[in-house]
Amino acid sequence: MPDKITVLHLITGLDPGGAEVLLLDFVKSFDDDGYDVYIAYIYGNGSLLREKRSRSNNEKVIDLSKNGKFDPLSFYHLYKTIRKLDIDIIHTHLAHSGIIGRIVGKLAGVKVVTTVHFGYECKTKLIYKLEEFLLPLSDRIIAISQCVKDYLIQKGIDKNRIEIIRNAIALENQHITDPKFKPDSSPAKIGSIGRLIRRKGFATLIEGFSRIEGEAHLEIIGDGPERNHLAELITRLSLNRRVELLGQLPNNDVLEKLMSWDMFVFSPTWEGFGLVVLEAMSSGKPVIATDVGGIPEIIQDGTTGILVPPENPKALADKIDELINNPALRSRLGNAARKHVEENFTLKEMVEKTKKIYKKLVTATNMDVTS
Repeated sequence: MPDKITVLHLITGLDPGGAEVLLLDFVKSFDDDGYDVYIAYIYGNGSLLREKRSRSNNEKVIDLSKNGKFDPLSFYHLYKTIRKLDIDIIHTHLAHSGIIGRIVGKLAGVKVVTTVHFGYECKTKLIYKLEEFLLPLSDRIIAISQCVKDYLIQKGIDKNRIEIIRNAIALENQHITDPKFKPDSSPAKIGSIGRLIRRKGFATLIEGFSRIEGEAHLEIIGDGPERNHLAELITRLSLNRRVELLGQLPNNDVLEKLMSWDMFVFSPTWEGFGLVVLEAMSSGKPVIATDVGGIPEIIQDGTTGILVPPENPKALADKIDELINNPALRSRLGNAARKHVEENFTLKEMVEKTKKIYKKLVTATNMDVTS
């Protein structure tokens, strides 16, 4: 095995998002002298990177875009980068980068690792179908949850090539708060975070919240194609004074908002893992989430959070109301959630499991060369 293993992580973009934040925290934690780690992205202006650099300047990042736009020559530039840096492994994340990374990685003769963040049959866009079609080009596949691995096996991927490595949290970035309301009896603050797309179930959350009496307040962070529809729903339900769509916020502002909330609610119809749920739990927040995808692999219902059926506004409202009126339950769930994350979802464990995959691939390559 070489003195150093050189890895290039390829991701679609480095603007704010769960996978993007996790990748930067992951690379920052990869402090082993036996590795040289780079990041490349193919789209966007890298706003998250600039934000993160206020704390750390150590990321080796390569912008393959053309003034923030996708460059058709990114295939060629990626190939040159692999050759120039003598990359051993290219590790892809998300659909667009997965397609480019697998093709170029194979042409360049390097090992390809792919992290699959989600998988579900409702994906209809051609880009996702092509990404799945090319998945067998990966030498190793990391599934972020058991449900993602089950989906891949159902699609015909050899189960022996798939390893489950669940997402994790940089706990030093999170702030712990006591999940109780302020002593001045101010109205309950409920929060949620996610891209405003139908699959995230924000319409269900808003409809459920409309059943909550009193002065509770709901804040939703994120942007997307469903924003106008959700704004119309808020108006139709006469919730303009109680529900706010805050749009996309810088990561530091997101953490500040999370600290101010009394509970976190997440209501998707499907989710490969639910990194945002993990972030809320690590901050000591009681969490209500839908019982779909990989979320039950994070939340133990009634112990570290609360699970409800998807697309069920009444069930969601009942549990929100229960937490509003039960400070002891909020405190118990929030404290148990934080402890659960500390014991089971650390970046250190995620890094060590990933290193094992890299070492096996590079060792196998060297054996092939010398045999």
